[in-house]
This record gives sequence, C-alpha cells and structure tokens, in this order.
Amino acid sequence: MPTFDNSATSTQLQVLARAYSATGSADYAEAFYRGLQLIFQAQYPNGGWPQSYPLRGGYHDHITLNDEVTADILNLLLDVSQQTGDYAFVSEAVRQQARQHFERGIALLLLLQVDTGQGLTLWAAQYQHRTLEPDSAGTAAQAWQPPDLATVCRNRLQ
Repeated sequence: MPTFDNSATSTQLQVLARAYSATGSADYAEAFYRGLQLIFQAQYPNGGWPQSYPLRGGYHDHITLNDEVTADILNLLLDVSQQTGDYAFVSEAVRQQARQHFERGIALLLLLQVDTGQGLTLWAAQYQHRTLEPDSAGTAAQAWQPPDLATVCRNRLQ
C-alpha cells in the first residue's frame, strides 16, 4: 500500500528525478511522472493528503500533517512547479499541475491553522478529511496519537 508517511513516496520521487537527470533514461522519467500522478490523485478536494493512498479507511484516510507527510509533499510540489534542479525536465503542463496542487495544499494549511484570538498558532497532527476536525491516529483501542496540542490549546483558550 503506497504511503506518504515518514518521507515515503516524496523521497523516491526525488531519487527518480535525480536518476533521470544523471542518465537521461526515459524509464526514470516515466516512473517519476507515475508517482507524481499518484500524489495529484491522492489530494482531497479541500487540499489535504491522506497518510496513504489508495484510501483504506480509519486514520490512514485522515489529512496528515505529522510525520512530515504534508510538508514533504508540498516541498516536492513546489520544487517541481519551479522546475528547480533535478526537476528541470518536467513538462510545462505537469509543472502547472504541481503548482495548482501546491496552492490548494497551502490554502488548506492556512484554513486549518489555529487562531487563539492573539494570532495564528499551530495545527493538529491529523484531521478528519470530511469535517476538518482534529482526530487521533490509531484505533480507539490503540490511539497512540490522540488529538494533539492544537486541539487542547483551542479548547483551553475559548
């Protein structure tokens, strides 16, 4: 099951882009484009990404900010959209797609950021992808990542 957790997928795409830049082998470029399409397809309409894709239910479907899931994807999309370094080979059409997905991801981050009344602060680690409510990772019996500090802060400051 493909995952974005702990720098998975984004790291492999970086390696494929570097391999294409070094060798010019079309196989590397094709694999890179397939992986990038997976990232495009996995993005929710609201701009977030699940922990893994295709969706499999439970916390894996939550919009995941922790474990660098969203940051890694956004950094990759920004580099692709700017055609920097090893991404110079990316077509203009794909570059524009990457830019659109990047902008949707940033818009969601701005929407989710907690406002304490004294300014914008932090985020929860995971969010329900439909309601955008903070949620835990794991099953009810093993919730090792409960709704986090952002939720606690929001509740305490109201």
